[in-house]
Amino acid sequence: MKIEFELTKEDYINFNLYHFTGSAAQKRSITTQRYILPLVVVAAPFITTGFSSLPSRDSLLFVTIFYAIWVAFYLKYYKWRLARLIGNKLDKGKNKGILGKQSILLSDTEIVEVNDYNEIKTQWDGVEGVVETKDYFYIYNSAVTAYVIPIRAFVSMEAKEEFRKYLTSIINNYNIENKIEL
Repeated sequence: MKIEFELTKEDYINFNLYHFTGSAAQKRSITTQRYILPLVVVAAPFITTGFSSLPSRDSLLFVTIFYAIWVAFYLKYYKWRLARLIGNKLDKGKNKGILGKQSILLSDTEIVEVNDYNEIKTQWDGVEGVVETKDYFYIYNSAVTAYVIPIRAFVSMEAKEEFRKYLTSIINNYNIENKIEL
């Protein structure tokens, strides 16, 4: 089976956002940064004064509002910042082969990505997992890299379903971890 598409900067950023916000280690880090660190900042005045001189009601109101705003918007800020960093890195490099026209060839034994600069082959035994989201298929060839296939690459829903069925048969044959997040 062959799929041809244009991999855009947005596709690459979306993959990285999915990957970085989806890993267990990163989720722990985000939770710490979102909830625990600002809570320490809020509690610091109490800890440093030993509760002997309590902060004013205005100060308590300010830190409470700060904490609520931080918790509410931190994840959006984190994703925006990460997307910006990745976008800046892409803008500074030539990125030949990463972005642009891609062809993905799937056979019963391997997956091959071909573009004007690279040809990357991975045996199905070397695939670590497959993830389907609302907008993408990610076929992980390592813990941190994947073949990114945008759903828009399929000319119809029937073509997407045919691809999913073929991919599912390969996943079952090779006992590959499969995750659907629609």
